[in-house]
Amino acid sequence: MPELDEAALAFADSLRLLNATATEVYAYYGAEDYKNDGFAKGKALHKPLLEQLEAFVAASKRFLDTFDNANDALRQASLQRMEKEGRRNLAYVHRTNAAEHQALAFAQLADFVSFLFWFSLKKKSHVFEVDII
Repeated sequence: MPELDEAALAFADSLRLLNATATEVYAYYGAEDYKNDGFAKGKALHKPLLEQLEAFVAASKRFLDTFDNANDALRQASLQRMEKEGRRNLAYVHRTNAAEHQALAFAQLADFVSFLFWFSLKKKSHVFEVDII
């Protein structure tokens, strides 16, 4: 599934970039370097951080949408194969329910990971609490 692979790689790349910048911002504010440079580095990092955050959100949505589409297609193909073979049994019912629960759980997990990342930035750094524009 090349589309899913591409979306997953874009998601991972956006997270790596965002993490690198967030780590730099955290270190900058943690060391209180803004007191010595008049927020110069904070101002310089502000725009890239927000752009990378937007890119991460977009990549996350694309990945989840692509995953959901691929999951739906695989589930539908499996169910059609079972119906064609006349195997409407407990496995058929389980597969229909399990696939829906798995997709929902994955989406909820991805939302939770995104929230934890945002919360860690908010808690560990003052970047969102200080107006540096």
